[in-house]
Amino acid sequence: MRRNALRVAEVWMDEYKHNVNLAWNLPFENHGIDIGDVTERKELRKRLNCKPFKWYLENVYPKLDPLDNLVAYGGMKNLDANMCLDQGPVLETHQSPTIATTMDLR
Repeated sequence: MRRNALRVAEVWMDEYKHNVNLAWNLPFENHGIDIGDVTERKELRKRLNCKPFKWYLENVYPKLDPLDNLVAYGGMKNLDANMCLDQGPVLETHQSPTIATTMDLR
């Protein structure tokens, strides 16, 4: 499934294709998955004069917030058993701060 998701992203998602990497927790480059040759699919998209993915985001699914301003992504490991990371509230800017707090399990 990852291979197909990456193929779809490469052909259709333009500058938003990195969102598929994020969804599958894959590095942006050198992820080691051979997606094969998608030249024919890209030519078909061009020949059919398909709209860019940004048009889809703006006109079909404007509520979808693409992940295009990330500082980092990936797994995290807690080295302090008394600390907990949590997602803060989603702000009007559509950002959600990460909050580190002490954890009391009593």
